[in-house]
Parts: sequence; C-alpha cells; structure tokens
Amino acid sequence: MSQHSSLDIRQLIGQLLWVGFRGLTLPDSLRSLLENGWIGGVILFQRNCVSIPQVRDLCKEIAEAWAKFDPITPPLICIDQEWGIVSRFPSSMVSQ
Repeated sequence: MSQHSSLDIRQLIGQLLWVGFRGLTLPDSLRSLLENGWIGGVILFQRNCVSIPQVRDLCKEIAEAWAKFDPITPPLICIDQEWGIVSRFPSSMVSQ
C-alpha cells in the first residue's frame, strides 16, 4: 500500500525535489532517500549514461529503491535531453 497518505511535512516537501548525482550506479545515499520517500524523483544526465543497457540497469536500481517506499506507483525518472540544437547524449543512445 502506498505510504503517501501518511507523509510528514518534510517528506511532502521532499516529493517536490528531483535529484541528480554523479556516477553510473545509484549511490547508497540516494538509494536511502528514495527508499524513505525523501525525494520525488531522479534526473539522469550525460554523466550517468554510457549505454542503453547501463541506463536500463540504473533505472531498475532506482525503481527497486523507490518500490520500498511505494510499491504501487513507479518512480519519476527524467533525462536531461533537449532534442534541439543541444544534444547531451551520443547519437547511439538517442532516437528521433
């Protein structure tokens, strides 16, 4: 069952925050924030993405951590990609 109805004020504020990080795997500190509902989502940057299988595994890590807080609702994950003149990812990872 979702824990959203019993969030305290700090968790409610935290749900408005999207967090980025350095590295290719989910850091333990961020995993703990997700597992306890202290943040609302994760944004992935070029520094987090080297291949499609790696990004898939990273998203799975994020989803597994979030599921400990909310096993029903999927986590919010976004990518910093503008699709215009600016392209932050190699063409092998982007389809148009």
